[in-house]
Amino acid sequence: MDLRRHPLVAIWLLVAALLVFSCGPRGSQTARIVVATATPSPALSTIAAMGTSTPPMVGQQTQLPPTLPVETAQSPAAATLAPSATPRPSPSPTSPHVPTPSVPLVQPIIPANADQVVLQERLGQGALQDMAWLPDARTVVAAHRSGLSLYDAGTLEERQFIAVYGWKAGLVASPDGHHVAMITEHGVQLWDLAAGRLVHTLAEPSGGTKLLAFGANGETLAILGSELVEGTSQDTVAVWDLSALLGGSADEGHLLYRLDGFRRGVTGLAFSPDGRILVTSRQQDFTVPNDATLALWDGRTGQPLSVEGDLSVAPGGLDNLGFSPDGRLLAGTEISIIHVWDATSGKLLHSLENEYSPDTLAFSADAQLLAAGSRDEVVRVWDVMSGRLKRAVSGYTADLIRVAFDPAPSTGTEEVRLATATARDGVQLWDVQSGQRKAARPQIGHTDNVTAVAYSPDGRLLATASTDERVWLWDAATGQPLGTLDAHAMSSGQWCACVWSLAFSPDGKTVATGSTDARVRLWDVESGTLLATSEVLGDLVRAVGFSPDGRRLAAGDGDGNLLVWDLAAPLATEPVLRLDNPPTVLSISFSPQQLGSPGTTMIATGSGDGIIRLWDVDSGQLVRQMQGSGNSVEVVYSPDGSVLAAGDVGWADEFSVRLWDPISGELRQTLSGHTKDVSALAFTPDGQVLASGDWDGFTRLWDVTTGKQLQVLEQGGSVESAAFRPDGGHLATAGSDGLIWIWSVP
Repeated sequence: MDLRRHPLVAIWLLVAALLVFSCGPRGSQTARIVVATATPSPALSTIAAMGTSTPPMVGQQTQLPPTLPVETAQSPAAATLAPSATPRPSPSPTSPHVPTPSVPLVQPIIPANADQVVLQERLGQGALQDMAWLPDARTVVAAHRSGLSLYDAGTLEERQFIAVYGWKAGLVASPDGHHVAMITEHGVQLWDLAAGRLVHTLAEPSGGTKLLAFGANGETLAILGSELVEGTSQDTVAVWDLSALLGGSADEGHLLYRLDGFRRGVTGLAFSPDGRILVTSRQQDFTVPNDATLALWDGRTGQPLSVEGDLSVAPGGLDNLGFSPDGRLLAGTEISIIHVWDATSGKLLHSLENEYSPDTLAFSADAQLLAAGSRDEVVRVWDVMSGRLKRAVSGYTADLIRVAFDPAPSTGTEEVRLATATARDGVQLWDVQSGQRKAARPQIGHTDNVTAVAYSPDGRLLATASTDERVWLWDAATGQPLGTLDAHAMSSGQWCACVWSLAFSPDGKTVATGSTDARVRLWDVESGTLLATSEVLGDLVRAVGFSPDGRRLAAGDGDGNLLVWDLAAPLATEPVLRLDNPPTVLSISFSPQQLGSPGTTMIATGSGDGIIRLWDVDSGQLVRQMQGSGNSVEVVYSPDGSVLAAGDVGWADEFSVRLWDPISGELRQTLSGHTKDVSALAFTPDGQVLASGDWDGFTRLWDVTTGKQLQVLEQGGSVESAAFRPDGGHLATAGSDGLIWIWSVP
């Protein structure tokens, strides 16, 4: 029908289209954090219970959790637990691992609206950074890069999420459990948990903050930090009165006192449970005979108190200082030794050999047990009275960040629960007496630097790779996690399988990954199974890519090898091309169509020497070289192959993006604006807009025709990768903060 001859029909069709568009999913200007409690697709039953089990490791066989023996007189040695042995259901052959969601209508990002692009959502949590068990015994708080999660202490189901983006450390709960204080990149923040709001940001020492400690009733807070005095760092302890602030009669805290003049760095800080005593420990000054490194202070006035008994000769540099809940005991660590004193008499009760240096200590509510989380990825639980090792919890995949006992007093017949936290394993709850794990809250998303992102050709999936050795698959429409491709599980643990590159095949059925273990892997997207693994290449595989027809796979490694396989043969066979591309292949990009006359399939490489090389994939001939900045470069072809973009990486006075004509080798434009390495490049599907991300955390949008900068997007941490969804309406960027940032026009 010719709509020009039927204007009323045209108007009604336009109105209908607008109604469909307005009712479809649209981005919001407020960032939405995807959390584990979101409802997954019915096809994702394998990860529906993420509050009680580890997400399925795709391609891994189902494991049954071991039943661990209870300590008996016949088995005095420490029992070993295995946190990673939760059942992980294999994908059902009759139920696809990845569903096929519909693709919503969106506004494509074009030069005319690029200045309106905003953050739509962030995917994942980022690494777990700290944890605390609230005094009410009913809630465990976990601090992720994306925010604070409040979990039910029995099931670890998420009851509340407080969105607060950024790095966090030193999480401590007030004695009444109503507030938490934490060290952030913006200063020491005080949060009201019930209201989910920031109460106040306390002034941070100019040299940074090290430790926090709440006093009695949460009305005082001690902050250990460093002040820069005439270029020299000097440790100081500032104690704040928060009573008026928390009571609503003041807008900020009142500084009670400050402890200065420490001759060496302060390493330990703790309040007694009643808040009457503040204890500090510092490094020993070997120029002073009998240097007393541990000091006691009046918690309210800051006046020094006498130190009795063995405490007066406590070793210097004690870490993890902490009182038992009843205030009778004081513990601290000296490298791998845990010292326990009677806090009243100062008598040394035990010096416990812990094998490795602990990063966290915790007393049980009745002070009968002491738990230590160590750098050997083991939690050890000691009987305080006898000094005997009672149990060991092993099998973690990262250093222990925090251990915490259930603060509720035990009746003697109930289980004694211990919470543990690591960046990769999330939060786990254990019954110390039986050795059984009661609940687990795995991390959602990556726990380390995200190195690559890619949308499937149909736009329904988003794949993200990381140095945490995993690839996550996400529903691109909803942001729901679908599962993981676990390279580490397939590498037998011999080498780090940190994933640095990935690519979808043109038909969307296969994902290729390149890893630190110098291997290329092919994965089936629907089932998540590992299809093939290459032989060990020369070095880290920084780049992988499929040819437009899907018949060939190329990879570039850190030894300057460019390899091309014919996928009609197994990946483990010798590649059909092995080209010398020194000193290292940083990036590769296939031409989207045959170029030149006669037509040839080209592949562009960005190299450590700053030279852009164009190769004829059929013959292996080097067709052209173009000199970039003299340093490493990222390269990517535009969708129609008419433009080759290259970004400067490495040591340079400025970091530019250059647009080249790949046929003539002519430099068309130089785009200036970045002040750090340009580490990510992506074209919109129509080739009109180029996104370039850098190590400063900025992604710049450019008009390819005019070279005009259209928009600057800022995220936390560096930008390591970027990709436009095939509909052109969404841009995914990711980098060092472990999150995936989704941008669109609202």
